[in-house]
Amino acid sequence: MTSQPTPYDDVAAAVEQLTLYVVALERAIASPSRPDSGVTDTPGLGVLMALELFGPMRPKTLAELLTMRSGTTSKRIERLVRASFVDRRRSVIPEDRRSVVVEIRDAGRLELARIERLTLAMGAGLLRALQLLRLPQPAAPAASADPEGYPALGALFRFVSLIDESVIRAVGDHDLLHPSDPRPLLLLVDLDRNGPRPAGSVPGLLDRSRSATSRLLSQMTAASLIDTTPPTAGTPRGLTRISADGQRAVQSVIVALSEDLVSLQPAIGDLVRALADSPARSGRT
Repeated sequence: MTSQPTPYDDVAAAVEQLTLYVVALERAIASPSRPDSGVTDTPGLGVLMALELFGPMRPKTLAELLTMRSGTTSKRIERLVRASFVDRRRSVIPEDRRSVVVEIRDAGRLELARIERLTLAMGAGLLRALQLLRLPQPAAPAASADPEGYPALGALFRFVSLIDESVIRAVGDHDLLHPSDPRPLLLLVDLDRNGPRPAGSVPGLLDRSRSATSRLLSQMTAASLIDTTPPTAGTPRGLTRISADGQRAVQSVIVALSEDLVSLQPAIGDLVRALADSPARSGRT
């Protein structure tokens, strides 16, 4: 049976919930004891997962696979090296021995197992976001190609990679909206759906410090994605509002994802199946 197209507002609500989920997952996986090393965000998780799935590779290949900028990839690799999750070594290919390749270590696999448990424990929030897309229920499970032990993480990795491709196609050269950081898109979708919000409430939404949020708001204002009203007695920091350019960016993303829902359906089905028994599996060690 052919499914009906998902309404625009439902796709927008799903995008808002998905970006909220990614921000919450980043908060959960980051370790307070090593704030600048290891897996601190989803790009770092992507690097670790790609190395486990596809084996050792050059940083340039990693960046291309993950649709990340080379600088972003290099920073994440450096953090993972400091945490002893990955190694850098010279290539063993005779004609390519001057190249450096990155490979996962056993400690990195233990970190993936920890994040797999977190992904399962937080599965309810992700399932709610996926249900907003109103897609048909997935069929019976198919054989998984994921490494044993990371079915939910592998399914999430594939799903997010496809979503990232849609977002990148929609936003083009808008560096601030690159999916390596979901927060600018989260803020725009929130403002577009819910209206202006007090600027003082934005750090809580984005799970960032006031100084980091202030820098991001300045960048988004300079890019004409948002603006801020003058302070008043009721809003001492003013109201943050989406601009016409920001609305057009959000609409481009929602339309692109709406058009891609059919091709996303297999990955969404795999993810739903992987998360279906999350309460039972999240307690495993």
